[in-house]
Amino acid sequence: MGEFFAFVLVSAGAAAAYFVLRKPSLPAGAFRVEPGQGNVAAAPGIVESLVQGVKAIVSGESRFDNLIASFSRSRSVNPAWLKGIIRQESNFNPDAINPEKTFVLYGTSYGANDKAGRKLLLEWIRAGNDPRVLGLNPSIGLAQIRVGTARALGFNVTARDLLDPSQNVQVAASLLAQLTAAGITLETIDAWNVGQDLKPRNFPYRDRVKAYAAEFAGDF
Repeated sequence: MGEFFAFVLVSAGAAAAYFVLRKPSLPAGAFRVEPGQGNVAAAPGIVESLVQGVKAIVSGESRFDNLIASFSRSRSVNPAWLKGIIRQESNFNPDAINPEKTFVLYGTSYGANDKAGRKLLLEWIRAGNDPRVLGLNPSIGLAQIRVGTARALGFNVTARDLLDPSQNVQVAASLLAQLTAAGITLETIDAWNVGQDLKPRNFPYRDRVKAYAAEFAGDF
């Protein structure tokens, strides 16, 4: 696992000290702060790492790394690929939801991209309701998983379950394992978006996931 860096100046210039913020080894673990060895000037690349680490902490990019790593190992898939997919699908938002089509809730019709409608649908699902009664099979959570997809993979989950990061990432890792077993690679990773038959192709999607996967390769 990689590590992030926090930076504290205790004196000016080359004597500036830094601290290492280490990621927990378990999903429920806590971050640990440890003194860095030496000073900033004597440690090439430290300043860049500090900047990137702080950005990752602020953006939330790192908070699901342990889940991603754990389920990727159990399904023998590349964790950087999975993290890249999650970045593209939800930008690490476990509450992300896409109804995929127009729906009616509480007597009001909402378009698929209506923000107020999505928020209301999220609250409605979180209350334990089944979107199938609305004629919906929405994409839900970190990896934008559908209940139908999860059940086809053998997971007995509800829409509300997929709002749980652990369950969502577990299903996502299994789906990625299925795709890679069928011959899907980073060059064809747009299968996540358009389906395994890759018709039509979504090259911008593929290229973004490839770029994210390269960016996250050092996190695992």
